[in-house]
Amino acid sequence: MPSVIYVNSAFSKMTGYTAEEIKAGGIDLLHGQQTDKLQIAKLSQAMRNQESCAIEVVFYKKGGQPYWASLAIAPVANADGQVNNYIAIERDITERMNYLTAIEEQNKQLRDIAWSQSHIVRAPLARIIGLTEMATDAKNRNYCLRFCLS
Repeated sequence: MPSVIYVNSAFSKMTGYTAEEIKAGGIDLLHGQQTDKLQIAKLSQAMRNQESCAIEVVFYKKGGQPYWASLAIAPVANADGQVNNYIAIERDITERMNYLTAIEEQNKQLRDIAWSQSHIVRAPLARIIGLTEMATDAKNRNYCLRFCLS
C-alpha cells in the first residue's frame, strides 16, 4: 500500500489513530484477524492498475475493536494525466452490517420454525391421509365382496 499523506480529523476520531500514526504505519494498522485479505488484495490490484475500487471489510480501531468499513479509492492524476495520488473515503458501516446479520439470523430462525411446523403438521396429515386411503380401500373391498357375492 502507498504511504498515507493526509488524514482528516473524522478518520482519527473514528479509528482512534492520530494522523501521525496512520502516516507512519499506513492502513496496515487497521488490519486484524477478521480483515478479509482478498478484499485488501482487490484494493491493491486496483491501485496497481490505477483504477477506482470499493470494498467492504472489517478493520480495527486503535483499541482493537473491530468495525465494518466501506472503503472507496479513486486515482488522482496530475496535469500530465499521470496518477500520482489516490483519494480514499472510508465510512463506518458497522450498524448496517449488524442489522443485516440480525436479519439473516432471524430468517434462519424463521426457516427452522417453518421446517419444524411443516413436520408437525405433515405427520398427522399423513396419518389422516393413510386412514382415509385405508377406509376407501376397505369400502372398495366391501363393495367388491358384495358385488361378487350378489
